[in-house]
Parts: sequence; C-alpha cells; structure tokens
Amino acid sequence: CCGNGSRGFRVAGDAATCVQERLVGPEITIATYCMRAGTMNGWIAFERELDRSGSTAWCRTVSDPDYLCQQIGELVHGTMTRFDGLRGFCNIQAVWHNKGAMIPFEVNCRVSGTVAIRHTFGYTDVIWAIQEHLFGISPALPVLRSGSAQRRSQEICDTLQRARLE
Repeated sequence: CCGNGSRGFRVAGDAATCVQERLVGPEITIATYCMRAGTMNGWIAFERELDRSGSTAWCRTVSDPDYLCQQIGELVHGTMTRFDGLRGFCNIQAVWHNKGAMIPFEVNCRVSGTVAIRHTFGYTDVIWAIQEHLFGISPALPVLRSGSAQRRSQEICDTLQRARLE
C-alpha cells in the first residue's frame, strides 16, 4: 500500500525493508471526530484501494462485529488517548497486516479526501464541526450504513468542462 507519503521510496534489491517494514495486507482508513468536550463521536472505517495518486479509488465499510472491528476500536481509542487534547477531525491510516494485527502508519488531523464518502454512509463530521463551533450544538451519535463506494473522475471532468463553457 503506497499513498502519497511513500512516493519515491524504492525497495533496495530484494530486501524486505526500505525505510520501514513493508506492511502486507488490506489498507484501512479510519475517521473519528473528537468533540470539544474531548469525547469521540464514534468512528467509521473503510477497507480501500488507492489510485496512482494515492487517493481512495474504491472502498467498502468495515462494519462486521468481529475481531477486526475490535482492533479498529482499540486503535482509535489508543490514538485519541495518546494525543490527549486533540479536537476535531482525525484520520488514521492502518494496514491489517497479514490479516492479524492492525498497524497504524499515518495519523492526519484534518478533513480527509473521503469526507463525501463518509457523509454518504452516515458519518457527517463536517456538519458536526459546524454545529459545535458555530451554533454550540453537541453532535448526535452517528447512524452508520454499510456499503461500498467507487470514486469517479467524471464529476471533476464535468465541472471543468462546464467552467470552460461559461
């Protein structure tokens, strides 16, 4: 799994490592929102495939109440505990290494590129931020839906085409 942060790294010879251990397994992206009071408003996780630019091309929700979801919950809780004082958006990239251990390799405290996909599946963290910071309203717990999504570049092309015609 190689996102933008791994661009330019090369494996030397047939070594199993370069800068860090090569993680083998599905990539998982996990979004959580930490409210002003310091509590998390749940989380949503996707198994994903990346395009050449490192953006999510395809994803499916991870919602099975099994060992994987338990590991994700523990990872999110551990990350938020370690970074006490963190508020707002948090996106954790991890690999389900050999389908055994959940290993995080990146933490981003920003609105990530899957925001529209998350919103579609019921994790409306941008709305929560607006409610909290502009209106003083505490967000309700999310009601998540399961499914998969595929990102298409057509919507970008259509927007650019319309802009050229205007």
